[in-house]
Amino acid sequence: MKYRILVSAIAATGALALATPAAAAGPEMTTPGTTTDVPPTPGVAKGEPGGAGAASLQNVDTKTYVQKAAMTDLFEVQAGKLALEKSKDKNIRKFAEQMVTDHTTTTTKLQAALKTGDVDVSPPTKLDAPHAAKLKELTDASGAEFDRTYVQMQVAGHQEALRLHQSYASSGDNATLKALAGKTAELVQHHLDEAKALSGNSG
Repeated sequence: MKYRILVSAIAATGALALATPAAAAGPEMTTPGTTTDVPPTPGVAKGEPGGAGAASLQNVDTKTYVQKAAMTDLFEVQAGKLALEKSKDKNIRKFAEQMVTDHTTTTTKLQAALKTGDVDVSPPTKLDAPHAAKLKELTDASGAEFDRTYVQMQVAGHQEALRLHQSYASSGDNATLKALAGKTAELVQHHLDEAKALSGNSG
């Protein structure tokens, strides 16, 4: 009888020893498809209000980044000049003037970075069809309709631009352009905050 009890105890102990590593490993197991934290991106803190957010960042190649960044600058300068001609709202005019100044500066910095970083990509010099259509929409609008349309475009455009710059700052393959993208993202975030404030005031 004592022999049987001893054998049973040994068997139970062995089973417990086999089960313990699996139980201990349980909390460490991950489910396929589980996301991991994304490293902080220059220009915006993780979870920062108004930011594009880590979940929206994408891999952007250098050619795409240069062309889209330059296109954004072209549109912002032309749209800003149009707002200075058409809008009577002092806050919108002040914002538009800042857009012309800041995006002219970012254009100059992008061109310099292309040379410094030895990037063989030619930025666009005229608006593409989608941006030309937006500019025409602004040209055809007037009064309160113009102000409302301009501000709406500014919010949407700067959200897209912020996502672009943050994405390249995170995953770009040219160090010079990555540094520029990070700094530009900070400026664009500021523009976005101001555009959202205008949106609330314009009704």
